[in-house]
Amino acid sequence: MKFRCPYCRHIFGEKPGARCPHCGKVMYLPGSAVPLGARERLRIRQKIAREAERQRRQISAYAPGLDFGRRPLGVLFILMVMALLGGALVARVKKATFSLQKPPPAAVARKELAVLRIALDDFRRDCGRYPVNTEGLEALVHNPDVQGWNGPYINCLKADPWKHRYLYSFDGRLVKLVSAGPDGVQNTEDDMELTFTAADL
Repeated sequence: MKFRCPYCRHIFGEKPGARCPHCGKVMYLPGSAVPLGARERLRIRQKIAREAERQRRQISAYAPGLDFGRRPLGVLFILMVMALLGGALVARVKKATFSLQKPPPAAVARKELAVLRIALDDFRRDCGRYPVNTEGLEALVHNPDVQGWNGPYINCLKADPWKHRYLYSFDGRLVKLVSAGPDGVQNTEDDMELTFTAADL
């Protein structure tokens, strides 16, 4: 059996005395038959076992019903539950943030009415007039066989934020764009109206 000095790392072929004959330092107690390398390994294993037991007791104090050192499935279950709860919390926070950033329906309707007015003005610039009532707002998307038409002036006809169509009328002088509001009924208090005349251009 070979022995190694833990200080100078000198290797001996037979069991030396209490002191290293090479560096003179004490290696182990006299009478011990355990080689120094084996003692070190034993001490490390005991230290790891003590630390593991200490952590096991500490975890058991927080979760008395679970033995984390011997039941890894319990730890796995707890981690899975925590991951699911964390994902649900993140999704809820994102949804709340999105709802805070979403503009109110009335503001969306006002903006879309202004976009329709710009498109109608472009139609009049190219065609020399506004669409007649029979052509309606559809004339902004598809050519109603009018000379000079250079559209489409909008990509598509969208419904208002309450899923009702925007209303259009032109009496030869006054252009009226209307969103019937949340109730979908025209000429009620919640209507949103944009009115302008040809003289405004």
